Amino acid sequence: ESRITCEGGVWTYEGLPMRDPGRYDELTPAEILQKSSNIGMAKIGLLLGEGPLYEAVAGWGLKQKCGAGLNSGEIGILHGTNRWSKLEITRIPIGHGCAVTLLQLLRAYSALFNDGRMAEPTLIAATRPAPGADWLPTAAEPTSVIRPETAAWLRATLKKELAEGLSVIGQPAIVQKVRTGESGYDPSRVVTAFIGG
Repeated sequence: ESRITCEGGVWTYEGLPMRDPGRYDELTPAEILQKSSNIGMAKIGLLLGEGPLYEAVAGWGLKQKCGAGLNSGEIGILHGTNRWSKLEITRIPIGHGCAVTLLQLLRAYSALFNDGRMAEPTLIAATRPAPGADWLPTAAEPTSVIRPETAAWLRATLKKELAEGLSVIGQPAIVQKVRTGESGYDPSRVVTAFIGG
């Protein structure tokens, strides 16, 4: 229910500007997610504080390998708060200053559709069982990361109606690529992703 001031689309913190995709004044947390407000997310990071923000992000398995049996040895990057600059508390909530693999992102999204329980991604490969035999894939027990009512709130917040009787739950991510041999980001080169259901 809180309303967070998003500064009309431009906000300076520790001498560096942050921009939103639109000129937003006050937004609720739901509107911040729906509009992808960088400023709103940064201010939520400040409200949480460094320790709780770190615990919240790490709780989604960012520092753990993902996808047992998928030959994926990559883990995300999330430095401890003792290595954070003054900016990290406002940049990590928008995905800067940390890194996540696509499998980890998929695993995190599984909690939205599994009543707050994060399921480990697996590949299912098996021969057809004998007629009449039961076959169930084995999978690790899902880990609770958010309350079921929080998962339901997130599903409702991220739901978009595409057509009558057809909707999608998710959020696109658009990330600018770092300039080669220079500092900063190249506005003409991006990576996009969408995970949803």
